[in-house]
Amino acid sequence: MKQRGDGVLIVLRGEDRLRFMELKAKAAKAKAKKPIVNNRRYKPAATHPWNRGGPERTGVPGGGLAPAAPERDHHPGRKAG
Repeated sequence: MKQRGDGVLIVLRGEDRLRFMELKAKAAKAKAKKPIVNNRRYKPAATHPWNRGGPERTGVPGGGLAPAAPERDHHPGRKAG
């Protein structure tokens, strides 16, 4: 970049002269954006597999929960009270 004695600016790249336009004022600052706050909890659609329930409700053969283990007697010989 060169400035002649009469105040004219010359912008060069190598030996090529570049065209430019001098700005009269500073550019206005960008407005601050309001931050996005996600306050909704994710809820899958009604057709999502999580909402279908377990295999006992879907009609899958052999589905369902495994049977619970029988209660054990932790203290044999002791009467339950």
